Amino acid sequence: MNNIKIKTKTCIAKGITHEGEVRVFKGIPYAKPPEGALRWLEPQPLPHSEVEIDANEYGSSSIQPIDEEIEIASLHKQSENCLSLNIWTKYAEGARKPVMVFIHGGSYVFGGTCDPMYNGYRFAADQDVVFVSINYRLGILGFLDLSEFDAKYKNSGRLGLLDQVRALTWVKENISFFGGDEDNITIFGESCGGGSVSLLMTMPDAKGLFNKVIAQSGSYNLKKNVCLAKQMTREIMIELGCERLSELKRLSADRIRDYLARDCPSSFGFKAEIMFAPSADGQCLPVEPLVEIQNGCASDVKFMTGTTANEFFYWKLFTENLAERMPLFLAEQLYVQGIILHHQEQARKDFFEHRKSRDYEETVIGYSDEILFRIPTIKMADAQSEHNDTYVYYFTWESNIPGLKSCHALELPFVFNTLDAESSAAITGEYPPEKLARDMQSAWASFAKSGDPSNENIPKWDKYDSMRRKTMIIDEEWQVANDPEKESREIISKMFIG
Repeated sequence: MNNIKIKTKTCIAKGITHEGEVRVFKGIPYAKPPEGALRWLEPQPLPHSEVEIDANEYGSSSIQPIDEEIEIASLHKQSENCLSLNIWTKYAEGARKPVMVFIHGGSYVFGGTCDPMYNGYRFAADQDVVFVSINYRLGILGFLDLSEFDAKYKNSGRLGLLDQVRALTWVKENISFFGGDEDNITIFGESCGGGSVSLLMTMPDAKGLFNKVIAQSGSYNLKKNVCLAKQMTREIMIELGCERLSELKRLSADRIRDYLARDCPSSFGFKAEIMFAPSADGQCLPVEPLVEIQNGCASDVKFMTGTTANEFFYWKLFTENLAERMPLFLAEQLYVQGIILHHQEQARKDFFEHRKSRDYEETVIGYSDEILFRIPTIKMADAQSEHNDTYVYYFTWESNIPGLKSCHALELPFVFNTLDAESSAAITGEYPPEKLARDMQSAWASFAKSGDPSNENIPKWDKYDSMRRKTMIIDEEWQVANDPEKESREIISKMFIG
């Protein structure tokens, strides 16, 4: 490995060349540290500088609870000074390679770029794209709405998204130094990362920073209204023993982490799974993102989206008797997201009748899958397909770990081709199909390069429209299907008006 230096507008980054071809730069700051006087304020741009930094280690993860079993990023060094990004590139002077920027998931509370599952080496080495991953503020420090206390904190309920905007601005201004094409940027993410990239499509501040989006198992619905956000802020402050904003500002990062780990889940129950979703204020973030998409706010963006077949089976990893608790889980998720369903009793009856031949656990969990994951994804695809090329997938390969089926996040080790990572094996089990990983990564990279995921390794991937609903079924064998699970979609869609 050899050291390599690249001069950017904000620093001289000193990284390493890996295996003679891929240059790796980790932990590059993209904004001023959001701590001290800058806590709960919008990310501040860095000044132009020629200071040299060692870019050989991942930057700190955002403050979050420690989870030794699932969230590897939580075991990494944590700090409020967490606004950094990483770059993998097969650098060539004067090159203008496609750029892919990944936004991690974790319910807006967990996660970070240091997870080995998110290693960008294979994207750069095998697909010849410039790959970027970013950290952003999470939980209380990234999404606690303090707007009613002081006007300068008007955007505190959306800081994680604004961090993403600031990171993308840095990429736009500097990625050419790493061989990337600043006019060919794809953003993609999974879970709340999928929600993030979907919401970024609707945000005025993000306009022009990317031209392609891939939303995996996350959509426009992963947000909450400002009134609920303020109500939750008051409740959190009471539990933290803070009567005034000045007391909250003096809280240590350790106290915040402890609260998120212990008191928050016990007080808010299943609401805690999504309660730190960004608050939609109608200015920075539209109150009705789907309506904005329907009206063409992202008409210049090519779009790709999809879900796994059994999303909520992932929660079996840390929730006992999930099927029994699923109705409460669903109700509290709907409450936070502000989704009002109609004709629920009849729709539930029809859904269970339609799936009566399937396993009961799969049916009761699948009911929530359709409402919270698949139908929002389809509605967003319907809307965006009216304005630009749209592609939809349905991932059906089942984990080799008994009981997980085709769960949430299962596609990630294949997209990144990081099947050998410990965090990947924890959900795939032993001996996952390597060809599926190569094929999925090539499809994601093809979309980033041309706006079309089709390539020589897979069947032709037809564009999606709301009439035929052509969808790529992704498994060891790929196939295009018209409107898969049509009957389930039609039943659940009746509950969504508008």
